[in-house]
Order: sequence, then structure tokens, then C-alpha cells
Amino acid sequence: DFYAVQKLHVNMRMLVQRPEAIESAFHRGKIQALWKQIEARAALVRDIQTWTDTKEEKNATRILFGAKLSKGYGLLRKLFGRLYKTLHARAIGDKLEPMGRTLPVDRRNASELSVREFIESYARPGIPVIITGLNLTREEPWTLEFFKQTCNTSVELREKNASKKSWGRLQDAGELPLAEFIDTFATNATRKKWYLHDRPLPLLCPEVFGPA
Repeated sequence: DFYAVQKLHVNMRMLVQRPEAIESAFHRGKIQALWKQIEARAALVRDIQTWTDTKEEKNATRILFGAKLSKGYGLLRKLFGRLYKTLHARAIGDKLEPMGRTLPVDRRNASELSVREFIESYARPGIPVIITGLNLTREEPWTLEFFKQTCNTSVELREKNASKKSWGRLQDAGELPLAEFIDTFATNATRKKWYLHDRPLPLLCPEVFGPA
């Protein structure tokens, strides 16, 4: 039954991920709280699924729903802010609880580590590993001049805006050819404040890795 429920909706997997968690909640007297969480998730999904069909009522419902989400997001931001300040103060006063034991990290040479072993032994279980001897840069160092000559692409750029509530308080700054941005970001007063942010290199410029 547990696994059948897990397959029904992703929200259930976010609440409990294995049968033992339900048993643990029961023994710790937390089963009532878990039940309330499940009911709350179910009510949220039901509200979304039963939005009215008329355009006017649907828009009004979505506006109300968006307002509730925005309010919840604001409350979470305040909560995490207080949590950060508390932990920071405790760290300065050396009042934090001692950290858990430190585990050694495997160091593997790329020539002795297959893709299959990496996925099964490290990626899937979430175990860190240091891979040495992996030549990603072919024979040429990854300098700005190298990227300028190799990557014939345009990039979307970001800039900081303290009034923004988005992640990192970043906003769109514009789009430029990568070569032009490299040539001008150090001398142009405006572009000095721009970021090439969160652009995966294999998607942005796979040519740097050599022939496929």
C-alpha cells in the first residue's frame, strides 16, 4: 500500500520516503502530525484540480492561489533569515553543537574508473569522489582567449538588483556574443557588473571538450 501511494503523487514521496518512516513517526507520537501534512497536501492538489471552468472565476482563483503562495514564500524567507542569524550568532560564540565525524573521500584516477562504476558506486548513492588524471581541456589551457576563439555563441547575461526577490537577486542584463563580452567586460563600466551565470558548459559550448 505504501509504495502504491508513493506512485500516485510526488508530494507523498516528499513527506515520507520509506515504510520505516511511518513506523518511526508512530512510535515517536508524530503520526497525527504526518496525517495532517498528508491532508494538507491532498487539499492543495484538490484545490488545483477543481479550479472553475469560467475564465473570470478561474483568473480570480489563480490570483488568490498566487497570493497565498507569495505569502508562504515570504514567511519562509523570514524563517530562514532568522535561522541563519541564529546559527551565525552561535557560530561566532562557539556555541554550535560539535560536527559529526569526518569521512574520507575516495580519490580515483580516471583511467581506472569506468563510467558504469562511477554511476553505480558514487553518482547514484550520492557519495563524493575526487577524480584525478582527467584531461578535460585537451592540450590547450582554458583561458579567456581560448573560449573566445572556440565558442561561437551568444550568451544571456545577468546583473545584480538588490530590490529583486529572485534567486541571487539577479535580473536579465542583455545578450551578447561571448567573444564580445570577453573583450569588453573588463573595460566597459556597465558590463563590469554583468554575470555569465548558471550556464552549463557542455550545453553552452560543447566544442571545448573536443570532437564528440
